[in-house]
Amino acid sequence: SRSILVALTFDRLQLLCPMLASGALQTTPLAAQPGGLLHHQAAEPLSAEVLASAGANGVAHGKRTSSTLSHQISSNFAFPRAEPLRQGPVAVPNHGTAAAVSGGGGLLPTKTVLRIFGTGAARSYLEPWKVLAQQEWTGSGFAVLVGKDKLVLTNAHVVDNASMLRVSRHGESKKHPAKLLCIAHDIDLALLQVSGSILDDVPAATFKEVLPRLYSEVKVVGFPQGGSTICVTKGVVSRIDAQEYVHPLLKGVCTNKVLIIQIDAAINPGNSGGPAFDPDTGMSIGVASSGMPGAQNIGYIIPASIAQNFLTCYAKSGTWPGLPEAGFLYRGLENEALRRYLGLAHDQTGVEIHSVAPKGPLAGKCVPGDVVLKIDDFEVSSEGTVSYEVHEEKVNLSLEFLVTRDMPGVTKRLSVLRGGKVQELTAAFGPIPPLVGRFDRVDCQPTYFMVGGYVFCPLSFPMIQQDKHVPEALVEKAYAAWKEADEQIIVLQRGLKHRINEGYDLDSVRPLLTVQGEKVSSMEGLVRSVAAVITSGAEYLAFGFEEQGRGGAMREVLPVAELAEADSELLELHQIPACVSPNLFELYRSTMPSSSRGVLSTLMKMVRCGRNPSASAAGA
Repeated sequence: SRSILVALTFDRLQLLCPMLASGALQTTPLAAQPGGLLHHQAAEPLSAEVLASAGANGVAHGKRTSSTLSHQISSNFAFPRAEPLRQGPVAVPNHGTAAAVSGGGGLLPTKTVLRIFGTGAARSYLEPWKVLAQQEWTGSGFAVLVGKDKLVLTNAHVVDNASMLRVSRHGESKKHPAKLLCIAHDIDLALLQVSGSILDDVPAATFKEVLPRLYSEVKVVGFPQGGSTICVTKGVVSRIDAQEYVHPLLKGVCTNKVLIIQIDAAINPGNSGGPAFDPDTGMSIGVASSGMPGAQNIGYIIPASIAQNFLTCYAKSGTWPGLPEAGFLYRGLENEALRRYLGLAHDQTGVEIHSVAPKGPLAGKCVPGDVVLKIDDFEVSSEGTVSYEVHEEKVNLSLEFLVTRDMPGVTKRLSVLRGGKVQELTAAFGPIPPLVGRFDRVDCQPTYFMVGGYVFCPLSFPMIQQDKHVPEALVEKAYAAWKEADEQIIVLQRGLKHRINEGYDLDSVRPLLTVQGEKVSSMEGLVRSVAAVITSGAEYLAFGFEEQGRGGAMREVLPVAELAEADSELLELHQIPACVSPNLFELYRSTMPSSSRGVLSTLMKMVRCGRNPSASAAGA
């Protein structure tokens, strides 16, 4: 996903989803507390050396963070195995024991809240033919109306990687099967459908249309650790802000900044996905999402307006297309000399565009060097913020929130300074295709092609998060480069040593540039190119790998006559089902010569037995 980015500050890095189910990021296994509750905690604080590195590499005003920072994020958000509880449950106020709990001027609809039980396993991008260890976890959710259907709204990280989901109603122990309908990783939301009629007598929550007032009271309802019954915590709205959400950040993905509400009510592991209520009206002002470990009473909820955008999109299309993105990178204009050089008047402020997404809404409309002065009726400051009024209180928010607060496809007006003249233009903002896949099962999946012991994969953020040896330059490219056509970054992800590839570097992640001197830009193109070389009767298969920091291509060759035998031996030795992932199966079978198809024996047996090779190999 292409976005306007800013440096991640230290306190932002300490944000932590209280209940994160993403197995791809876990460096140690998750474990359930007694009663099936998960305990998550952050790893050791960032060291001074890491902070210095982050400060040096994370550049503000539109540049993406470095892989040093990205890798540090994942390592500092490891979730170690929980220690057994040594004390009894800690008492918390307002445990819900009936359909509603008194609060403020009315009753809280606690009966709308459900407990979610998840079981699942993340898929491996290091060995794309495997899945990781199965885990169990719990979270919260609540009933909402989408059209005429009553569904369950929760966080994306509560259902991420789940193969089995069950829910239980407030006051009941019986678990009922649920099905994931839609997931939006970039805003950390998901929708579930519960089979049968168990939601018939569960009231649907009502969302408050406007942002809450600063310092107004809020109550968070859910099923956090420390007990098995419903829990209500109380606090106030501390801050209205715009930030990148924690869930995509923990997956290594930087998004545009989105509205978020900071509260001082406790949000603990297990609270994720539960509603936050205005106690005076009983209406939901948002969805509990994350907390800040090591800080006192700092929690974050996703505003009701963002949740409503998600539900509206699903009601219209049955899916979530993605967060709208600005599609340009910029820098602030606080330097007076630079402002004069660009032609800004004394009373004009704005930010300078230095890159525009070829597939973004401003492609062909804006160019590097343009200065964005206004978006709609909001003046852009030289720091890249706009002044936004929340119930007569003014807050300065990143300009990106003007795009992300709306549904995809909304048209906006921009005032742009170019060559000393102000130009007015319009653009409809929506999601932008990313150069590399961001989220497993959404825009990427474990994909591989093995030939002569070389295992090739498309670069993706799940792979970057799991493989800490991806070169810095590749990670920077994944963050910073725009997608121009339908190209992929193909890399040698790993090598399986064999006499056919003896003496070659099989331990480094290296970008593949060419096959037989011809450029390769997709996995499908790679399979076709290798098949063409084999069928042509060529003596050698030649790969060209990018030389990091030097440019050009380093050539490595394999004898074509020995490929089939080498591949068969490696498949048997490493217990790999086939030379290709299931999504490349048909292409491989149709293009490879018959002498090389013996390596498909495992998949062919699965097909003859009537099994779906894609589902089986993917671990679905």
